[in-house]
Amino acid sequence: MRPNTDQDENSEARTTLASEAAFEWAMRACGVEVPEDLRGGALSVYRELTRMAVLLRQPREPESEPGFVFRIEDFVRAERASE
Repeated sequence: MRPNTDQDENSEARTTLASEAAFEWAMRACGVEVPEDLRGGALSVYRELTRMAVLLRQPREPESEPGFVFRIEDFVRAERASE
């Protein structure tokens, strides 16, 4: 059975148009005018950032947080040493 590439292409085209519309809206909302020669690059960056934001905005278990990254003792000790 041959995969339906037409459906994939249509889906990708819709996603591209939606992201272009969202990019336009975001730029207008911020009052930013993107020059035509930089538009393609700015749109690519916008798409990548929105993809990353989806990954970052997921619920996580407390166990997934790194433990002992910041310890108050280190800051207090450093402050006392400088006095």
